[in-house]
This record gives sequence, C-alpha cells and structure tokens, in this order.
Amino acid sequence: MDARAALAGATPFWTIVVLIAAIGIGGPGSLIGFDFARTFNPLHSLGSANGIVNVGGFLASFVMMFLIGVALDVQAHSDADAELYQLDHFRWAFAIQYVIVGIGVVFLVRARRRTRRRLREEEGIEVAPLWVALVGAWRRRGGHEAL
Repeated sequence: MDARAALAGATPFWTIVVLIAAIGIGGPGSLIGFDFARTFNPLHSLGSANGIVNVGGFLASFVMMFLIGVALDVQAHSDADAELYQLDHFRWAFAIQYVIVGIGVVFLVRARRRTRRRLREEEGIEVAPLWVALVGAWRRRGGHEAL
C-alpha cells in the first residue's frame, strides 16, 4: 500500500500551512532561548545557561516522543481485537505534539512579557508588543499593498 492510500484522502490545505509555519517558526524560535540566556545571565555562568537552554529543547523532544509511544501502547492495548498499530492510533498519538508545542508557546509568550517588563523597568527600553512587531514586519515586506 502506498502512502497516499494510507492517508485516506488528501491532506487539508490548512494542515500543510500550519505545518510549514510551525517548521519555519521552530528554528528561529529556539534561538530566543539562547538570546535570553546570553542577555540575562552574568558572564561567568553563560556556559551553564546555554547548556540548560540546549537541554531544555532536547528534553521537550524526548518527552514528546515518550508520550507518543505511551499513547500508541495504550490505544493498542485498549483495542485487543484490532491490529497492533492502526493509522487512527497514530493520528491520536501525534496530537500530543500540539499539547507539548502549545505549552512551549505559552511559556515563550510569558517569558517575552516578563522580558519586556524587565527591559522597560531596569533599562528604559520599550519593546513593542508582539502583534505590533509582526504587523511592522509584514508591512516592511510589502504586505500592506494587499490592503
């Protein structure tokens, strides 16, 4: 059986757009942690701070893989009559990624707010809210012509 038959229909366009956006944000988004570590830690502990940031990304990935495996096992044991690993089992198990990534996004937004507040109070630097930065970047790239 080929991969197209296993999908049971065409992949919705919005799913592909979300996937491409998540992959595009993931790389630069992970660098934010390194920037925070460099900016807000004393020089003598930068190595340790960068190590913690690096391990945090790997830990999230390994926790995600472990939970996906647990979800597959739980579903396989609950369907005693069914085939060991069915496509529906993988669909539900892979949905765990949304939870883990969602938790990461929540903590990233919280850290950004805390950093903006700290920069404003301690150094007098005003950083625009995220939506202002995104609209500004969109307009600089020529997105305002579509309005």
